[in-house]
Amino acid sequence: HGLFGLLVSGENGKAIGDQLTAARNGLGELATKGLNAEQFERAKARYKAEVLMRAENQAAQTEDIAVQVMEHAGGEGVYHSPEDICKAVDALQLTEVNKIFKTVASSSKMALSTVGSDIEYVPPLSTLIRA
Repeated sequence: HGLFGLLVSGENGKAIGDQLTAARNGLGELATKGLNAEQFERAKARYKAEVLMRAENQAAQTEDIAVQVMEHAGGEGVYHSPEDICKAVDALQLTEVNKIFKTVASSSKMALSTVGSDIEYVPPLSTLIRA
């Protein structure tokens, strides 16, 4: 299913620890309950709007093209137009996305990386993994 990650930042270790715990709890709840149809359609619409807005900005579009081509380095450089990406988003199915959330949230293949000097409040990875 690819790579899924959470990026949490804050002004101090306690805030980061609290946000990380809340994010993990939110992911667990999402895996249990799943997205509803309204949330799913709203997320798809927001992402498509972001893709199309980035295409209007020449610098952002150039960056997107470079990232896509570099991700396929060693093979044939592949570029997906904003229209192609929007079609792919439209093809997503709610049941499949919810199934992937459940798989990701229950995976034992997780990693945790922290940066900074104030990290004693960041919970250990073992407490964030749910069976």
